[in-house]
Amino acid sequence: MPAALDWDKVTRIEPESLLECENDQVDEVFGMFVSTEDWEVKDKAPENIVQVLRVFQTLLKIKDQEATIAANFVEDIGVKHAKTEKELLAKVSRLEREHKHSGTGPDSRFLRDEIRQLETQLEQREKELTQLKKDMGKEKNTTEELLVRAEEAEDVVKKLKREVCDCWHYMIQTLTYSSSFTSSLSPSSLKKRKKK
Repeated sequence: MPAALDWDKVTRIEPESLLECENDQVDEVFGMFVSTEDWEVKDKAPENIVQVLRVFQTLLKIKDQEATIAANFVEDIGVKHAKTEKELLAKVSRLEREHKHSGTGPDSRFLRDEIRQLETQLEQREKELTQLKKDMGKEKNTTEELLVRAEEAEDVVKKLKREVCDCWHYMIQTLTYSSSFTSSLSPSSLKKRKKK
C-alpha cells in the first residue's frame, strides 16, 4: 500500500517553528513528505491543503539552505584539497629530484617511503573529495524531487479547486431549475393555467 501523508500531523505544524527545530525533527517531517506516494487531497479542506503546502515550502527553504551550506563546504574542501594536492605534488617532485641527486642508500629509502606516504595521502584526499561530491549530488537530487512533488501537489490542488467550482455551479443551476420548477407548481400558477 502506498504511503499516505499524515494530514493531521502536518496540518498541526507551524512552518515558522520548523526553522527553530532540531535537525532530527525537520528530517522526520521531511521524510514524511519524501515517502508520501498517496496525497489523498480529494476530501481535504482547501485551508489544510494550503497549510501542507506552506510546511512543504518551509522544508524546501531549509533544504535549500542546507544544500547551499554543503555546497560551500565542498567548495572550500575542494580549494583546500587542491592546495594540499599542489603542495604534496611539489614535495614529491622535490623529493624525486633529491633522490636522483643522492643516489641510493638509507636516505633514498627514507625518501621513497615518504614519497609513497605522500602519494597515499593524496589518493585518500581525492577519494574524500569524490565522496563529498557524490553526497552533494544526492542532496541536490532530493531537493529536485521535492520540487517536482510540490508542483504535482499544486496541480492536484488546482484541479480540486476547479472540481469544487464545477460542483458549485452545478448546485446553483440545479437549485435555480428546482426553484423555477417549484414556483410553476404553486397553487396560484396552477389557477392561472386552469383559467386559460
